[in-house]
Amino acid sequence: MKVGGNFVGEPPVSDEILYEVELKGDAPEKRLQAMVDRVDEIAEIPNSLRQGTLVHLAKSSLTGS
Repeated sequence: MKVGGNFVGEPPVSDEILYEVELKGDAPEKRLQAMVDRVDEIAEIPNSLRQGTLVHLAKSSLTGS
């Protein structure tokens, strides 16, 4: 996983956060992407941050069977 973002203003506060997921698994890429999408919907930390800061999945790199 890679995460990026910036701090702006005074005092500095986080602006939009982007994250990338790399997943390798013994499943078709379509199934792996469905899992990434589902976890993105229910993950506690991103959902907590989304209450005040935009968080978007920027990229997922998949290797399927």
